[in-house]
Amino acid sequence: MKTNITKQNIKNLLTFLPFFESDAKKYSISPESFMDPYDYADPVNDFIHMVYSEAFILEGFDWPSWQDEAQKYIEDKTLIKEADIETIQKLLTTFIRKERFASGTIARLIDDEVFLYILYRLDAV
Repeated sequence: MKTNITKQNIKNLLTFLPFFESDAKKYSISPESFMDPYDYADPVNDFIHMVYSEAFILEGFDWPSWQDEAQKYIEDKTLIKEADIETIQKLLTTFIRKERFASGTIARLIDDEVFLYILYRLDAV
């Protein structure tokens, strides 16, 4: 899979690093909401939109078949430190697309600091 990520794409996404490093509330849960109880803070939604607009989502990528591989990066975040851009794209594609089918996926990844690790990795590229 060909990646077309530029340094500017990375720089733009890194504008969210201070937010993910902060103690700011990133989401809330509304138990009375049957379909989707997770309400993400505006910066989280902006981050998701920027992941799309900065070409980090891989179109045509079979993310469901890659979920087991992605899980390895969640369980051992040190793997993210060595991930190449294509792997970062696969991770972001898998995580963000999965939220549509499994509400709360992004919240768990925020709690586990996975997005923070991804941003640290991009900062080191």
